Amino acid sequence: MRAAKRAVSEFLRHLRDHDEPALRARATCLIPSEAVRDARLRYVDPPRTIAIATIDSLVTHYAAGHLNADSLYTRTPDTDPEVESRFQSVREWGRRANTVRAARRAAARSAEGVAGTPSDGPVKPCLSVRAHVMVQYAGPAVGPDRIERDMVLRLLRAPGGPWIVYAFDLASDPPGPIPF
Repeated sequence: MRAAKRAVSEFLRHLRDHDEPALRARATCLIPSEAVRDARLRYVDPPRTIAIATIDSLVTHYAAGHLNADSLYTRTPDTDPEVESRFQSVREWGRRANTVRAARRAAARSAEGVAGTPSDGPVKPCLSVRAHVMVQYAGPAVGPDRIERDMVLRLLRAPGGPWIVYAFDLASDPPGPIPF
């Protein structure tokens, strides 16, 4: 747990400093950092274990769900009353698919350089944590007043590897039912 808190604190320091190379090295998702002025760790949820096979299954499941939702949406006429709900379904499935793909990349990156790890990633279960952080934004894109947002960082770690961020979302807008 201490290692996870230390990794989150280090990540937030790089976020505040706008250190793009360090952020890219520690994350497999997009991190909007230009308007960030401050970021503070609130708390870290207890770690969970997740098998790589489970992540792989979720990648396949959410990719197929996204493809199906996209097919339904593209075949829906603009005048259909369900067009908006189908569009939202495409977005939700897409966010889930992106999140689990980023988690799979995070597992592989965390396992890089760890002795005895196959090239396609770890065999043993990984650890995952959710870190709740308060991020303060300011600047021309935000407006004259600073705003604070409650965000959730999701991190994954292969056995013996570093913690890697795979999701950075608003706490009020999670990417759906992802079990880790």
